[in-house]
Amino acid sequence: MKNLRTSFFFALSLFAATAAVRADQSLSDLNGLINSAKGWLLDYQSNPKKAIPTDVFEKARGIFFYQVVGGSFIIGAQGGEGFAMIREEGGDWSPPVFFNVGSGSFGAQIGGGQTTVLMFLMNDEGLDILKKDQTTWSGTAKAIGGPSSASASSDWSGDATSKQNSKYGAADIFYYVTASGLEASAAVKGTESNYDQAATDLYYNKSGLTREAVFGHAVKMPENAGSFVALLNRFAAGQ
Repeated sequence: MKNLRTSFFFALSLFAATAAVRADQSLSDLNGLINSAKGWLLDYQSNPKKAIPTDVFEKARGIFFYQVVGGSFIIGAQGGEGFAMIREEGGDWSPPVFFNVGSGSFGAQIGGGQTTVLMFLMNDEGLDILKKDQTTWSGTAKAIGGPSSASASSDWSGDATSKQNSKYGAADIFYYVTASGLEASAAVKGTESNYDQAATDLYYNKSGLTREAVFGHAVKMPENAGSFVALLNRFAAGQ
C-alpha cells in the first residue's frame, strides 16, 4: 500500500509539473519542436548505414515526432509535446497537429538521457492512432523498428502489400529512434498520445481547432512547418 501511495503521488507531481510547463509554452517553443525535427532528420539521414529508405518517405501516410529528456517530454529544452502530419495517398502533407505525449513507466527507464523518436504511419491502421486520445502506440497498431537504407533491398520491398519480408510487410508503423542508454523498442513501448488543442490553437492563432480540421487543411501551412515538409519531400525523391 505504501508503494502504491508513493507511485500515485509521484505520478501526480509529474503531471502537475508537466502541466505547468505547458501553460508557459509559446509559439517559439512549438517552432522549436519543428526545428528539432528538421535537425534530427538531417543528422539521421547523413549516416548511410542507418538512413531511412526513400520508399518509407514515399509510401508514408503520416509522421509523428517527439523528444524526451530525463523522463520529461520536451519542446526544444522544455515542455510536453509531439506533432503529427498526415497525407492522403498521392496528396500533400497536412499542417502539423500537436499532441501531449506521455507514459507511466517511460520516465523511470530513460533516466537522465535524451531520446528522439520519428514514426512513419504506413497505412490506415497506423493513422488511426492519431484519431483518438489515450492511445498507446504499441498497443493498437503493429509498430516495429523500420528498415534502413543499408538493408532495404533485402529486408523490405517498399510495397505495403508485399509479403517479401513478413516482419516489415505486416507493420503499420515504422519507428526510428536515437536514445542514450535505451533500446529503441523501450522508447516506444507504452507511449501514449493525446490531442493538444491549446498548443494547436496557439500555433495557428485560432480557437477551437479540431485535429480533423487541421489534418483536412482548414488552416494554411506555416512557413516553418513547410520547410519540414520540403525535407520530407526531398528524401522521398531520393535527394
